[in-house]
Amino acid sequence: MNNSLNQKENSILVFNFKTIPHKKYIKLANYFRKKRKENIIFCDHFPVITAGIQTKKESFKIPENLIKEQNIDIEYIKRGGDLTAHEIGQIIIYPHIDIKKRKISIVKLINHIIEITKDLIFKEFQIKLSYKEDMPGLYTNDGEKIVSIGLEIRNGFTSSGIAINYQNDLKTFNYIYPCGYKHLKMNSIKNLLKNNDDLNSKFDDEIINKKKFDFCRKWSEDFIAHLF
Repeated sequence: MNNSLNQKENSILVFNFKTIPHKKYIKLANYFRKKRKENIIFCDHFPVITAGIQTKKESFKIPENLIKEQNIDIEYIKRGGDLTAHEIGQIIIYPHIDIKKRKISIVKLINHIIEITKDLIFKEFQIKLSYKEDMPGLYTNDGEKIVSIGLEIRNGFTSSGIAINYQNDLKTFNYIYPCGYKHLKMNSIKNLLKNNDDLNSKFDDEIINKKKFDFCRKWSEDFIAHLF
């Protein structure tokens, strides 16, 4: 399913996919960069561990061949950062933006993504998150990571983006030290809601599932309206 949102004379396509293989996304990203086609993709992936350009071998808890035996792909990509995991149930957001044409700084783009994500999660789920500059991502007050951030920028065009642990089971993270930190704990929005007595009755599984599309729509609207 897809729709487009217009901003002045420009059009940013918004694609809402179900689960797509990460390798397919990489092919799409390369095509969009080559053609300078701006859009935002919302999706999730089959279990995959992606390794950024700062990845260390010791960030894997077990040998890579043993991880692959669990039907988990491992892909080395050119985004920043160390290891992270993707799996079904996340909200993965890939903004493909021509920052060269639009004369948008990398810092402005990253700060914009962080702020609208943090603000929308609080507005929709009453979950307060904060950004850690030394460990890029959004965290709970207890230091649990909910949102991972890793942009790739080549030739003034962006790919990769953010992964929100929304209703995924977090099992893929068991094979790595996320971002290279041995004591970092991952959590999800669904878990936080279920463990909060004040919110549990308001967000059952059906509501959480239905709110996913609405969250993506609001995110894209906020992103386009306030960045350009």
